[in-house]
Amino acid sequence: MKETQKTFDTYGIGSAIMDYQVRVSENEFNSFNLVKGSMTLINKETKKNLLKTLSPNSIKKTSGGSIANSIITLACLGAKTSFCSLIGEDEDGELYKKEMEKLGIFITKPKERYEGDTGSSIILITEDAERTMSTHLGINELIDKNSLDKETLSNSKWLYIEGFLFSSKKGRELIKEAIKVSKENNVKVALSLSDVFIVKSFKEPLTEAIRDSNLIFSNLNEAKELTSGSNLDSVVRELKNMAKDFVVTLGKDGSFSKIGKEQIRAKAYKTKALNTTGAGDTFSGAFLFGLINNKLYSLEKTVDLASLLASKVVSQEEARLNTNLKKYL
Repeated sequence: MKETQKTFDTYGIGSAIMDYQVRVSENEFNSFNLVKGSMTLINKETKKNLLKTLSPNSIKKTSGGSIANSIITLACLGAKTSFCSLIGEDEDGELYKKEMEKLGIFITKPKERYEGDTGSSIILITEDAERTMSTHLGINELIDKNSLDKETLSNSKWLYIEGFLFSSKKGRELIKEAIKVSKENNVKVALSLSDVFIVKSFKEPLTEAIRDSNLIFSNLNEAKELTSGSNLDSVVRELKNMAKDFVVTLGKDGSFSKIGKEQIRAKAYKTKALNTTGAGDTFSGAFLFGLINNKLYSLEKTVDLASLLASKVVSQEEARLNTNLKKYL
């Protein structure tokens, strides 16, 4: 099947997470006994207890999840997108599904909603714009290879996989099957490393998936954990032997991208950061948009778009840009 005949630009696989964003002072944050900037998995009871300590009026809810945020960015730029995940038959699930449909994102079959709790993440945002996440996966823990919509995946130009899925055996089986289907149907594969914990705990299956992928997205800390590199230069040298193509985001210091024979070390746009949630997700979504439209976008233009949109998202309260992003094209 030729790429031009594909119906969808991107098929994303990841956790459907309803974000509960709350701004807190440093003193308030310290009372929670959490590591700033970390992501901690919590159970349903812990989630309930944590929410009891927060004012309901201080919570802003938006549909999210790492790959979901990237898929949303793609959709808002005009790409045709689909998303594979598990959404619960609860209040959060109803809101999540409505938001995704409003954005024109196709929620893949065989079933749109499932019995159980939709995943959620309580995101504490401190005055320095750092976000600390306490995440209840809910029914996301049940996602497996049977959740895969092979017809929709086969009819997509890119598959984008969330690294958090490596944390379960069923998730790893899903990734393996998705990559297999992609190879059989001329679908390019992009992979997000997602978190240092994922890289450290599941390096062997992750490395295998990297070998089978066309592109990986990583921040510098994740890349250091994956390689034996201690700085960007040494990380890049090792990644060139591990991955076909890759992007390493560097926060306020910009990014490094290697696509084919081209490579670009780009500066970040200067901005006042209010909330770093979703910056990397927005970057990767915009970057993929540029690759999908490579007849119009050079690598330099692709990186510039991704950097611009990432700077826009960190300068606002929300974890994604809720505007028509086509104005930035």
